[in-house]
Amino acid sequence: DKESYTLYSLHERKKSDLLENQAYSSLVTRENKVIFGLSSDFILKVHVTFQDELSLYVMSEYIAGRLSYYISQNYVFSFEELRYIAASLILGLEYLSSKKILHRGLKPDHIYFTREGKVKIGGFLYAREYISGMNNSLDCTGCQGYMAPEIIEKQQHGRSVDLYGLGVILYETATGKRLFEDNDNGENLLKMA
Repeated sequence: DKESYTLYSLHERKKSDLLENQAYSSLVTRENKVIFGLSSDFILKVHVTFQDELSLYVMSEYIAGRLSYYISQNYVFSFEELRYIAASLILGLEYLSSKKILHRGLKPDHIYFTREGKVKIGGFLYAREYISGMNNSLDCTGCQGYMAPEIIEKQQHGRSVDLYGLGVILYETATGKRLFEDNDNGENLLKMA
């Protein structure tokens, strides 16, 4: 913003991608419904969405980095940094739980750092509201390598799936190693469950 000298991040989604994939289109629609009701220091703030002829845009608070970048660069987090990341993510998940929302897409790509060093959860494409502590959906959606066994087996699930994703992320952040590889197709995950 040239008047206030405020920086924002802008994410673009091509309308052609949405038209080609109806399932993706419905996820984007649901994501937009979820993100506008959220207001927490631990959740990435979306300011506005808009569109032109070719694309949909989401403008959020400025993102200085992603957790996935630091992991890919083999950055070694100190104990204090790990504790701060974990606490921020737990508080973000507690907030989502208070709003009856399951994230279901937690992964290092969806964990953002602001210029001030705050940790924020974003990436709500797979998010869903739930009733009575259980998600009524039996769909298998989430981020491969971070999905809980209940999602992979298409079972009823609640907030424990986000806590599972949190554990996988914290393991990866602390060790720099993936717990499950993308090509596992859930087989190793189900063997360990």
